[in-house]
Amino acid sequence: MEKPFRRRALVVTAIVLAAGGIYLLANNLHTPPTPDAATVTFNRDIAPIVFRNCIVCHRPGESAPFSLLDYGQAKKRAGMIAALTASRFMPPWLPEHGAVEFLGERALSEAEIARIGQWVEQGAVEGEAADLPPLPHFTEGWQLGEPDVVLTMETPFTIPAEGSDLFRNFVLPIPVSTPRWVKAVELRPGNPQAVHHAVMQVDPSRASRRRDEEDAEPGFPGMDMAGSEPPGGQLLGWTPGKIPIVDERLAWRLEPGSDMVLQLHMLPSGKPEQVMPKIGLYFSGKPPTEQAFSLLMRNDKIDIPAGVADYLVEDSLTLPVAVQAVGIYPHAHYLGKSIEAYAVFPDGRKQWLIRIPKWNFNWQDDYRYKQPLRLPAGTRIDMRFVYDNSSANALNPHNPPQRVRFGNRSSDEMATLTIQVLPEQADDKALLREALMRARLEKNPDNWFAHNALSGALLFQGRMDEALSHINEAIRLQPGHPQRRYNLANTQLALGRTEQAIESYRQALAIEPDHPKANNNLAVAFQQMGDLERAVQHYRKQLTVSPMDPQAHANLGTALFEQGRAEAADDAFGRALAFDPESVSALEGRGDVARARGQSEDAERHYRQALSLQAGSPGAHYGLGAILLARGAQEPAITHFRSAVQANGAYVGVLNDDAWRLATSPEASQRAPEQALVLANLADQLTEHQIPELLDTLAAAQAANGDFEQATQTLEHALTLADGGSAARYMPGFRARLALYRSGKPYVDKGG
Repeated sequence: MEKPFRRRALVVTAIVLAAGGIYLLANNLHTPPTPDAATVTFNRDIAPIVFRNCIVCHRPGESAPFSLLDYGQAKKRAGMIAALTASRFMPPWLPEHGAVEFLGERALSEAEIARIGQWVEQGAVEGEAADLPPLPHFTEGWQLGEPDVVLTMETPFTIPAEGSDLFRNFVLPIPVSTPRWVKAVELRPGNPQAVHHAVMQVDPSRASRRRDEEDAEPGFPGMDMAGSEPPGGQLLGWTPGKIPIVDERLAWRLEPGSDMVLQLHMLPSGKPEQVMPKIGLYFSGKPPTEQAFSLLMRNDKIDIPAGVADYLVEDSLTLPVAVQAVGIYPHAHYLGKSIEAYAVFPDGRKQWLIRIPKWNFNWQDDYRYKQPLRLPAGTRIDMRFVYDNSSANALNPHNPPQRVRFGNRSSDEMATLTIQVLPEQADDKALLREALMRARLEKNPDNWFAHNALSGALLFQGRMDEALSHINEAIRLQPGHPQRRYNLANTQLALGRTEQAIESYRQALAIEPDHPKANNNLAVAFQQMGDLERAVQHYRKQLTVSPMDPQAHANLGTALFEQGRAEAADDAFGRALAFDPESVSALEGRGDVARARGQSEDAERHYRQALSLQAGSPGAHYGLGAILLARGAQEPAITHFRSAVQANGAYVGVLNDDAWRLATSPEASQRAPEQALVLANLADQLTEHQIPELLDTLAAAQAANGDFEQATQTLEHALTLADGGSAARYMPGFRARLALYRSGKPYVDKGG
C-alpha cells in the first residue's frame, strides 16, 4: 500500500510546483498502458499532440520554462508530461470538454492522454524519422501583423525577486487625434516568463491617471482597475499562447484622450525582473454591424470560515430581452474550487454556459463560444461558485487557513461572471443594465455603484423621476464623488431643471476641476438658458481639459453661431471635423453656417453627408428641408421636416421659431410669408392644433399671406385654449394681434 500512496503524492507535488512556475522532473511516473499493445512512438503518435497543443508556449522566447520542439526535450520530461496531462493540469484548459464548445480548445481527449501514458510506459520510444510531422509555423513578433498604433510604457516596472504574486495596473495613453474603430487588440508582455496573465480595459476619464500618480512607480496596485471599463462590451485578455481575435463586426469606438489600462498578474522568479509590455491596436475603416454588452454578474457576499471546503456562492439573473452569448469570463481567486454557469430557458430546458470542475486561479482565462448561444427573453442565468478554504487546497494563500471575505486582493475572494452578449436592439442594453443593477440591489440595497448605474439606465429610457431617485441615493451613500454629482446634473438637465443642474455641475467641478465632461455639460445648460456668453466660456474651459474633443468643438460652434459669430462658429466646426471627420453635429453646424450665408449648395452637401452617417440626424433633416422649401420643393421639404421632428420632438419649436421669423421679421427682405405658412401649418398639425403659441404663429403667417379672416379664426381658437392654461400670460399679445387681423393688417415683430 505504501508505493501507490507515494506515487500519488509525487503527482500532487508536480502539479503544485508547476502552478508556481517550477517544474519537477518525474520520469519515474507511469500511467497504466491502454489495451492497445502496439508501440507508441514520439514521431508518429506524440509529436502531433505536442505540436498542436503545447509548443505555442513551450518554445524559445515564450512563457513556458522549457521547450518541447524535439524528441530529446520531450523525452527528458516524459514522466512529468504524462503526470500533468493525466491530471489535466496541462495543457492549461479549465472548462470541461463537452459541456459547451469554445474556440481554441486546448483540452486533450481521453484517447490522447492514454496515448501519452502508454508512450511513457513503453519507454518513450522516438520512432521513425519519416513519421515526424513538420513543425508548425509561428509568426514572429506581432501575430496580427504590424499594428496601426503601438502603446508602450515610458519606463519598465521591476518585479521584486521575492514575495507573493503581484497585480498592477499600468496606464498607457492612446495617441489618437480622431475617433477610431478598433477591431483587434494584441498584447506583447515583454517578459512572458514573468507575466502570468493580463486584462485590458479603456478609461475615457482621468480616474486611472490619478491613481497612477499616487506613487512614483509605474502603475497602481491591486485588482481594481479604477474608472476603466471593457470597451464596447469586449473581453480583452491575454494568457500564454492565446491568439488575438479580429472581429470587425464588434469593432469598438476609441475616443481621443482615452487611456488603456493594462492589468498584469506577475510572479516573482527569485531575481528582479523587468516588464515593459506593448499593446498593438488594429483599426477598422468602418463602424461595427453589431454592438456587444458585458453582462457582469457578481455576488460580493463572501465570508468563508477557515477550514470550510465547500463554501457556495450563487447568483442569478433573468434576461429582460433576447441576446446572443458570444463569450464568457469567470473569475475567482485561490480558494475557488469549481465554477458552473448555465441558462434555464423559459420552457425549462438547461444550457451550459461554462463548467469548470477544477478551478485554478493561475490559469483563468476568457473564452469565446464556437457558435453564439441564443438566449431568449425570460431566460434565467444561474452561476454557482464553490470555494475550498481548507488545508487540503494546495493553492490556499493562508497556512493555516484563515477567514476570507470579499475583496480585490488575490488573498481575498471574488465571484464574478462576465458574459459578452449581443442584444437584438441597441436600446436593449439599457434594459439589460437595469436588470443587472436591480439584481445587485436585491442583495445589497446600499450598493452605491448599482444605484448610480441604474440611474443611468433609467435616464436612457426616459424614466426621469426614477433615475433622479437612484442617483440621489448613490450620492447619499458616496457624497464626495464628483461623478455622482455630474450624473445628478445630467438627470436634472434632462428633467428641465436647468438651474439645479448648473449648481450640481458646479459642485462636481469644485471636487474635480478637470472633470472630463462637466464643463461641456455646464455650457449646454447655460446655452439652454440663453446665457451664450457663459456657455462659450465653459466650452472653452472644456477644451483646455480635452483639446481633442470633437463634440466640445462642435458645441462651441453652435453657441458661437447663436451669438451671430458665423466665422468663429465655422472655425470651431472645422476643428471638430479635423478631430472627427464623421462628426454629425459639426457637419450639421457647417451646413447651418453655409445656409445662413446663402451658400445653399455647400449647405446641402454638408447636410447630406451628415445624413449618410446618421440617417435620423434631425439637424440635417431640418436644414435640408429649409433649403428645399426655399427652392419651392414643398413636398420633399415637408418630408424632411417631419423626419427632424420624429427624431427630436424639440424641432417642433424650431419650425415655430422659423415660421414666426419668416412671417413677422421687421426686415422685409427677411420675410418669406409662403414658407412661413408651410412651417407654421406643419408645426400646428404635428401638435394636433392644441398649442396656443403655435396657433399664434400660424395666425401671423396667415395674416402675412393676406388671409386675415383665417388668421382671425385661428387666433380666436388660440385664445380659447389659452384661457385658464399655462399660455394665459400670452393672451394680451394675442388680443392685440387679433385686433390687427380684424382690421386687415399683418403683425410685424419690432422686438418690443
